[in-house]
Amino acid sequence: MTRHSDTVGAGSAPESLAPGSVAPESVRYARTVTLVNDDGLHARPAADFVTLAAAFPARVTVDGRDARSLLAILALGLGKGATVEIASDEPGGRAAVDALCDLVASGFERRAR
Repeated sequence: MTRHSDTVGAGSAPESLAPGSVAPESVRYARTVTLVNDDGLHARPAADFVTLAAAFPARVTVDGRDARSLLAILALGLGKGATVEIASDEPGGRAAVDALCDLVASGFERRAR
């Protein structure tokens, strides 16, 4: 069973804004998913995950670690049943987070190439 939740936050206005300018809203988007595949985020699944993360221009994190770094992902030591937060603070990050969550939810089934 895959569980997920969405979190979208709005930030407060930075004090360094020029007079009359509008504060940008936070674009944080995060989802929590549970690893359902037998290997978790190890070896091949981690490589597939990192490859997909690198296909997007927005920076994405997994439990605060860079989703484009294979070493960072492997260092998390996440096995089957682990719950992870996949998040982005950048414009356009929603698509990357959703795609990565879909990959995790699929159990890392091979996508047609």
